[in-house]
Amino acid sequence: MVPFVAPEAFESLKQALARQFASHESRLSPDDAFPDLTQLPTDAVEVINSKVHRELDFEYATDGDAHPETQFRLEEVNEELDTRDVLAG
Repeated sequence: MVPFVAPEAFESLKQALARQFASHESRLSPDDAFPDLTQLPTDAVEVINSKVHRELDFEYATDGDAHPETQFRLEEVNEELDTRDVLAG
């Protein structure tokens, strides 16, 4: 069951979340260049993963939905990290 949220409360929450995620440096927008993950060390891929997740949170908070490019990037990062986990044994 989804609780009822008054429209003005929802708008207030939406604005608060937008302020929280406003720092563009902490996320990777669909317009930002996306690196070749295979050329990066694991810790850098984990930073990219965090930035993509923050972008996803930002998109849901401000637009109500995820951008297709952000979803694709999240899948790509997850696949890369999963591959590294398998190779590490």
